[in-house]
Amino acid sequence: MAQFNRYNPEIKADCSGLLVNHYVCVSIIGVDPKPTTTTTTTTTSTSTTAASGIVTPTPTRAGMVSNCDAFYKVKSGDDCGKIATSCGITTEQLSKWNTDIGSTCSGLRPDYYICVSAVGVDAEPTTTTKGNEVATPTPTQSGMVGTCNTFYRVGGDDTCEIIAKAAGITLANFYDWNKGVGSDCGSLWILYYVCIGVM
Repeated sequence: MAQFNRYNPEIKADCSGLLVNHYVCVSIIGVDPKPTTTTTTTTTSTSTTAASGIVTPTPTRAGMVSNCDAFYKVKSGDDCGKIATSCGITTEQLSKWNTDIGSTCSGLRPDYYICVSAVGVDAEPTTTTKGNEVATPTPTQSGMVGTCNTFYRVGGDDTCEIIAKAAGITLANFYDWNKGVGSDCGSLWILYYVCIGVM
């Protein structure tokens, strides 16, 4: 739980701050989590750690790419379209990263983990055009300024300060253009686009 709280400081120990239909961080690329030990008399759960330091939960299906950095546990009633939409990816990416599920999604199995993001593979963003005629990539957090014309996809090691500095903008501007990240950068979401320039 301590690791979870470090990765998601806006969520308190009593789980207040946890929002329905919002993602939480469960792993950070390049961070070697402290191993945990679980003792149980009914089931045993194992995981593997890739060379990248990313822990792969089990069980998984054969055919999952080795460079996966985010996982989803399939629930009864899930389908590829629903999973892809909730994870901000395409069904084509889902099939590419999990070849065993097949192009018709017939290989999905409840309680198995599948890959929903891969290291070194940029998601092919979908775009929407705002009234400013600039194509806006998705996904984005709510609260982004409507006049944005330059975007940045948040990576695992990014902070608001790092992004602002790299973009050559002030931290105040970054917060003003990206209200959804919060005033202390506590809600900066990995793999989402943020605004780093306006018209």
